[in-house]
Amino acid sequence: MELDGQVYVPVFSSEEQFRQVVGSHMSFTVAPAVEFARGLPPQAGILVNPDGMVGVPLPPPAVAELCRAGRTPLDGPATGGRVRLYEPDWQDDPMDFLAAACAEFEAVGVVRTARRCLAAIETADPVMFVGVELSQWEGDLRALPLEALGRALTTAAVPWPVNLVLLDVAQDPVGDWMKERVRPFYSRLH
Repeated sequence: MELDGQVYVPVFSSEEQFRQVVGSHMSFTVAPAVEFARGLPPQAGILVNPDGMVGVPLPPPAVAELCRAGRTPLDGPATGGRVRLYEPDWQDDPMDFLAAACAEFEAVGVVRTARRCLAAIETADPVMFVGVELSQWEGDLRALPLEALGRALTTAAVPWPVNLVLLDVAQDPVGDWMKERVRPFYSRLH
């Protein structure tokens, strides 16, 4: 559903509310609110009891707070958020930057593959992640891809902040997602 240009997912506070609005011809599922909210994309809000006696819109920032519900002071501060990972649209892909990064990676000689994706945390602007796999580990070669990326950024600007992920080292969801779903924009041939 759309409300004032914002996407909302309709939910109902009870079976009775659901039946009053939808009728008896549709099936439904009962789900805990926090778990349901955690499964939504960051840009979606929740519209509770749409067209019901009392309807309440929860915009995306309120849904983000709902995702953090159930914590106690012993759990520490609520951190983290819903992250949407995606590849840039072909029209927005920074081809000049990717070409410059390819040239720099080829020159340093230790990058085996490189992939890129965008990540949007909650409702924040996206950032770009460039994930690299190294061809060798003798010595401390991890700085070389970072320096190569820095040189590529001075050649061709991108509209997002850029972060480097060492896919061979980092065991995190972003790196795993990149390795499973994103085709490399750079592969060392020899």
